[in-house]
Amino acid sequence: METIAFLGCSKGLGRAVVQEYSKVSQSPFLLISRTEKLLTALKDEITTPTEPFVFDLSRTENLEPLIDKLHENQVTRIFYFAGGGPFGLFAEKQWKDHQWGLNVTFLSPAKLIHSCLNQGTLNHVKQFICIGSQLADSQADPFSASYASAKHGLRGLISTLAVEQTALDLRLFRPGYMDTIMLPKNAKPRIEGDTLVQPEQAAEVFKIWAEDPSGVKIFDLKV
Repeated sequence: METIAFLGCSKGLGRAVVQEYSKVSQSPFLLISRTEKLLTALKDEITTPTEPFVFDLSRTENLEPLIDKLHENQVTRIFYFAGGGPFGLFAEKQWKDHQWGLNVTFLSPAKLIHSCLNQGTLNHVKQFICIGSQLADSQADPFSASYASAKHGLRGLISTLAVEQTALDLRLFRPGYMDTIMLPKNAKPRIEGDTLVQPEQAAEVFKIWAEDPSGVKIFDLKV
């Protein structure tokens, strides 16, 4: 039986994907988030066998407890949704805020992917999917410099590894701007009235693509 770990799943797209999978799957879920209250609420909403695990994914210097938990549960699939960064002019934000964004959006998934490859601790993981961005990982994203930098790095890592190795089904899901609480009220797409992707809509597409063994490695969600 497979075990799916959802990392950064207490809000937004991650939460919607957990709910989408819970409609049909009885495979065990490992739900991971830094916010215990939201994690508990999500666990109570679904019927799938679930173990919540509170962990701060910005702790790149100490991912060992998380890696141990993933190994203990013999996780076979990892869906990594966590990401973010300060909104505003780069120079006006404290470095610790930029560091947080780089850690949670790029360095933590990169370290976990490394542990899945070759003879790493997580070599039982067969599929690893991260969330990119059609905008932030390929062009300038005003007032989101550290977030865009991390997303650029994530796309570069996954696209390169997809060419280098075949043992791990490594993929990147790239929606546009999403209508979640993580998108600030004064963000450019909200102010200009751009079309925003609804998390529930994206979750349906995500599941179809993730379950297709022949699916493309980098998937752009069309709206």
